[in-house]
Amino acid sequence: MERGDKDFDRYIASTDSLLQTQFAKQERLFEEHPSLSTRYRQYRRGNTLWQQAFCFGQARFNAERFQLPEAACQYAYKTFWTKLESPLTLHRETSGFLRDYLDDAIGRHNNTYGLKLTDYISEIVENDEELEVLNRLKEWEKTAMEAINQASTMEEKQRIANEENAKHIDLIEAAGKILNSPKAQKFMHEKALLYKMKYQEHSLDSLGAKPFLKSLWFAQQVYEELEHQRVPLPERVLDTMKVMIGNPTAIQMIEKKNDYYVALANREFDKLVLKSSDDVKDLSEGEALLRKLLEPYKGKFVLLDVWGTWCGPCKEALSHSQEEYDRLKDFDIAFLYLANRSPQESWENVIKEYNVSGENVAHYNLPSEQQSAIERHLDIRSFPTYKLFDRNGNMLDLDIDARDLDDLVKLLQQMQ
Repeated sequence: MERGDKDFDRYIASTDSLLQTQFAKQERLFEEHPSLSTRYRQYRRGNTLWQQAFCFGQARFNAERFQLPEAACQYAYKTFWTKLESPLTLHRETSGFLRDYLDDAIGRHNNTYGLKLTDYISEIVENDEELEVLNRLKEWEKTAMEAINQASTMEEKQRIANEENAKHIDLIEAAGKILNSPKAQKFMHEKALLYKMKYQEHSLDSLGAKPFLKSLWFAQQVYEELEHQRVPLPERVLDTMKVMIGNPTAIQMIEKKNDYYVALANREFDKLVLKSSDDVKDLSEGEALLRKLLEPYKGKFVLLDVWGTWCGPCKEALSHSQEEYDRLKDFDIAFLYLANRSPQESWENVIKEYNVSGENVAHYNLPSEQQSAIERHLDIRSFPTYKLFDRNGNMLDLDIDARDLDDLVKLLQQMQ
């Protein structure tokens, strides 16, 4: 299918025709060779079915909003989902189909959880002063909404909302700092994760998923969460998820992964490589910010690495950092890292995990507005992105990829 092709009826017919044709050929083969075992026949038929199931699951990425139309969803349910057989690992393509089908089936429902941080004030504040600010915010939101709801027209509602926001701008800003604090955001993420798992459990039950498949799905979700965040799960969250997973082998796998990140969080490392953003707190323009960050390294080459804790290729590249430093040790070069949308704890753990540290290494985790300004200035559209600056702080108009160390070494040799 072409991307954007909406003719899923034609695609369904074509898949069905292909399956029936292949099954018919197999039946003729079995008639011609009656000595073929029943086990082989089942495997051959299943292999055909799940190859087509995998392709059908991938077809969702050609649909609007990457979601199968209702008719295609029903066909996938009837033709593939209800034909699942144990062991699920017998055919390689089964896991791919399950990933795509369940992502689609779960995602087609409204999965907004209705979570509000102001409903959990006591769990996110650091002191009585923050508690008082958020209680005032909550009370103001209640009275403001009452006034807005009493207005008879949309224009009147908007006027009241604008006036209320203007009158309480100081309260909104003070509360915003608390609600966007690392503690509050971490709490919200954990709460949303539990809501998400409960929601997915409901969706899987509605599909008639068997206990083993539910365990497999939840274990995969938790494992991917640990891989993505690179921080251990709080005990209360982990205990809830273990109950949902149920399967002892899967629980053991999750506990082992979680213990790894517990140990990582407790590991000491050289925090001198973590630089404060205080020196640039009054700057907002991308070029000025970048110039200020490069200032301490005048007289050196600077290799800039723009990455994020959420980015798999970025973390893969960082895992080779010590090799990179060793290969480039003969060049007078500094390594400057800017993190995109990376929670503080995850950021520190990735740096520790891959030992991204050294005498000429500096890491910044700037406020999102400043990071975005630098990325706009550098026209960064993918991650990781690398830029090389000369000894005077000027960016070189070169296509740099620190993952190709051979080419980078040759380039630096030519520039010495």
